[in-house]
Amino acid sequence: MDDLPEFLSFAENSLDSLLSSIFYKNFQFSKSRGGDGASFQLDLITQNVGLNLPFGLRLVLNPDTSGNSNISSFPISVKYRWQILAFLNSFNLSQFSFAPDAFYN
Repeated sequence: MDDLPEFLSFAENSLDSLLSSIFYKNFQFSKSRGGDGASFQLDLITQNVGLNLPFGLRLVLNPDTSGNSNISSFPISVKYRWQILAFLNSFNLSQFSFAPDAFYN
């Protein structure tokens, strides 16, 4: 939390307590051969999130699939594919002519 801007210092304690109880598991990362795409998958876990109901019942949001009733698990998946990234490895700025046709090509 040392990198927070000064104007957010009022939220430092709240953010610290919130983020200290969030963890992850099942992290997976894959990248395409050309480097133009990747995908990330993980499960954010925290103490079980739910509502207490009458008669001693509890409604738990996203119970963990491994059977641990003490945590809630939120699956996150991010994928991207930017075809321009495949060309960046072969791009050399010092040899670029900056002519209009060079930008087109």
